[in-house]
Amino acid sequence: YAWAATSSGLWRTTDDGQTWTADQIPTSITAGLSSVRFFGDANIGLAGGPGGVLLKSLNDPVVPVELTSFTALQTGNYINLEWTTGTESNNLGFEIERKIIKTGETGSWNLIGFRSGQGTRTEPYTYNFTDDISSLSAVSIAYRLKQIDYDGTFKYFEPIEVESITPLNFQLSQNYPNPFNPVTTISFAIPEPQQVKLFVFNSLGEKVAELVNGRLEAGRYNIEFSGEKIASGVYFYTLQAGDFKSTKKLMLLK
Repeated sequence: YAWAATSSGLWRTTDDGQTWTADQIPTSITAGLSSVRFFGDANIGLAGGPGGVLLKSLNDPVVPVELTSFTALQTGNYINLEWTTGTESNNLGFEIERKIIKTGETGSWNLIGFRSGQGTRTEPYTYNFTDDISSLSAVSIAYRLKQIDYDGTFKYFEPIEVESITPLNFQLSQNYPNPFNPVTTISFAIPEPQQVKLFVFNSLGEKVAELVNGRLEAGRYNIEFSGEKIASGVYFYTLQAGDFKSTKKLMLLK
């Protein structure tokens, strides 16, 4: 970083003089400055000149990268990320990281994109990034930003999470646990409101349990099934929602 005191005010560069940014001090105050110097740990600065003005700073002379908002919104197969900075200094850019969260799993962070920063600026700037989640299966998805300076130093901002991800496809999962005794959980997902039936049959095709029979909103559902009143053996459960139909096998061991 470097500073310059000129007749037009205080100026700062973070890229070895290629570009300069004016400090937000009225020129009526800074007019006549001819020198600037920082002392000690660079948190104390003095600027002055023959104009009779002496300025003292007790703040860090470098404007930080200030994140003022970070949002995520699902629209169909996409999640749109948007974040705004209030100020930026020496900002090379942002790495976007994602963590997929499934039932019983916390997931891990993975790099999915990058947005170039604005270097140094003192006015708000808004960034956008679109994540295609059409091939993902998740209960929720978390995102975080890694801000990187030109010198390689970096910091993470607080992550945000998109909860209750709207399913993109119909899905019937394998029950868990399986084999079970006497209770197991059957999970399924529907991407749109539908009339839903979830029945359990024995090996002869006879219905032994009616778990769901009604209209459900789009979402993910976990339904408990108890085999307390039926004998050990192999059973089948079928999900029907609109034109979608799927059957899986479960085993009760007592």
